[in-house]
Amino acid sequence: MIPIERRDRTVVIALENPLNPEHVRAAQRECGKELILGIASRSEIHQALSRFDTKHEDAPIEFGENVVVDAVAQIIRDAVKASASDIHIEPQKDGLRVRFRLDGVLTDYERYPIAMVAL
Repeated sequence: MIPIERRDRTVVIALENPLNPEHVRAAQRECGKELILGIASRSEIHQALSRFDTKHEDAPIEFGENVVVDAVAQIIRDAVKASASDIHIEPQKDGLRVRFRLDGVLTDYERYPIAMVAL
């Protein structure tokens, strides 16, 4: 999920699946009860976060525990869906790289900001 804008007491937020009640509850915990939900693909959300990271390198990004838990749960779901034999979570200097082993070959899955590693 990624917040898009604030309108008075309401936050406009983009989710990969705004019909998933777990995701909506997580968004409400992080942003408040009054939300306007939008939809965006996972890659669009990660691209937006990457742009934010490069524009705000000096500003620390706060990740709540539930964001990390949700990310790990999604990694596992996607690995099962892809029939991955194993998951590689690799801390690197600039972030966290996740790869799946598919048919014996390590395949890039996703990169996460370094701020998630500190939790």
